[in-house]
Amino acid sequence: MTVTSSNIVDSESTWTAQTRTTTVLYDVYSDSSSDDSNTILAYSGLPKVDSLLSSDKAQILTSKTASLISSEDDKTKWRVSCTYEAKSGTGGEKDDDEDDQYTEPWDLPPYNVSYNPIGREIVADKAYKDGDDQGLPTVPVINKAGDPYDPTLMKQEFNGIVNFSYNLRDFKFEWIPKYIDTINADPITILDINIDSEHARIHSIGAKQVATKNSSDFDIVYWSVDISIEVSNKKIQKEILEAGFNQIVAGVKTKITITDDDGEQAYPSMPQTLDADGAKLAVGEDAIYTAFKINYPANWSTLAIPKARNTEVKNAF
Repeated sequence: MTVTSSNIVDSESTWTAQTRTTTVLYDVYSDSSSDDSNTILAYSGLPKVDSLLSSDKAQILTSKTASLISSEDDKTKWRVSCTYEAKSGTGGEKDDDEDDQYTEPWDLPPYNVSYNPIGREIVADKAYKDGDDQGLPTVPVINKAGDPYDPTLMKQEFNGIVNFSYNLRDFKFEWIPKYIDTINADPITILDINIDSEHARIHSIGAKQVATKNSSDFDIVYWSVDISIEVSNKKIQKEILEAGFNQIVAGVKTKITITDDDGEQAYPSMPQTLDADGAKLAVGEDAIYTAFKINYPANWSTLAIPKARNTEVKNAF
């Protein structure tokens, strides 16, 4: 066996009242161009046919296919598609388009959907003048000497929060500390909202166990998940003014000195603003703000967050 590694690159599920299907895509790498699709599909790092989907154990792996993506210097890359399937029950709850059909609770579309604003403090480095477009202020926030204010002027930036509930067949307590306050590592769609990577943050998440009867009057248990996700039009990160008591001069860190009221060189009592090279900012130059990613970018696929609000079909990661 010459296969060296594999990793998940995408996952998408489709729910209907009759069936639910999940396709998981893997990239598989091999050190031999002589490997064929059978060798790739037999790789131990891939799930086996008849194995269960971890996020919905009613779904069973029914087929695997492999296609060659690239081959170079005797190394190959393959795309493996794993298809999981499950059937919803029959009988019981009726649908407008079917005389006799039952929808499992975890196949229902999201509910309790609401949208709200949420504010966060950011640096106010520009202000509006008459005629400026919304979101595009042009007046630098500086003092009469041309320097940024210290302490920095802050303002409220408002993002949107989408709140909703949805049902999962399984939910683990450890998912709460794992995902709370994380940002999305990959581009996603949530309730028909397309979101770039690192532009959304899980604001809160919780779940409660629910017991009910299925179409055959058997007891079933599932989880009702309540989640709030902050959505921003830019990357979620913190910015801070570049300032300090030291500066970089000719590659060496040195203490900053200023001229005091007596014309003597003295150490400042307040941090001094710095430029992009770490030197003391010259009068009239724009202040520099450094952005820090303080929220962990996580893969949210385990949570199977609904992609659509469609009342007939629910897509999930």
